[in-house]
Amino acid sequence: MINGSIIYFSECGVRYILSLVELLLSSAAGSIEIRRDVHDEFNARVDAENRAMAWGWSDVSSWYKNDLGRVAQNWPFTLLEYWQRTKQADAGDFVLR
Repeated sequence: MINGSIIYFSECGVRYILSLVELLLSSAAGSIEIRRDVHDEFNARVDAENRAMAWGWSDVSSWYKNDLGRVAQNWPFTLLEYWQRTKQADAGDFVLR
């Protein structure tokens, strides 16, 4: 299943953010930033999968697309994958300063 409740996505997102705050506080760092390669790889994967969905086809006009034609609203993978990816922040994905 790809789509689901906004409540589900919100709860997963909050849990992920809290794990980032915990990581930041436990490290005594002053800031946390996603590594560029992790960011870029994730976005490339999401963009590629969204282009394969009905709402992402190049000749489909959709409110999901921004002014540049990029789908910026939909999670194109399963709910299970969203839960797995947001269960806990991976410290290796971030730069702590």
